[in-house]
Amino acid sequence: MYKNTVDLILDAGPLNSQQSTVLDLTGDEPVIVRQGAGDTSFLR
Repeated sequence: MYKNTVDLILDAGPLNSQQSTVLDLTGDEPVIVRQGAGDTSFLR
């Protein structure tokens, strides 16, 4: 279904009600795409 269109699919199982933090790691520095419940202060 996703052949040749997606490099990686990560299934972390059932999620809780808190949103997770999403990072873009494609560049030299991490970019926060969505701030969630995780601590990202170490990225700044």
